Amino acid sequence: MTPADADPLVVRRVLRVPRERVFAAWLDAALMARWMCPGDTRSATVELDPQVGGTFRIVIVAKLDAVLARTDRLPP
Repeated sequence: MTPADADPLVVRRVLRVPRERVFAAWLDAALMARWMCPGDTRSATVELDPQVGGTFRIVIVAKLDAVLARTDRLPP
């Protein structure tokens, strides 16, 4: 199975904070790193260029030293 064949993954979470704070967390690399570091996660590194054509990169290191990294270009 290739990623294109896989069912989409939808993640939803209800937060009891103002939507402005949630939006800000998606635009600030330090806040995003805290957001992406749940449970047994050892660390998260985030690089953001939140503009049209910009990129984002998220590297998450799990407790067992498993690494998940993703880099994407934001659509125009």
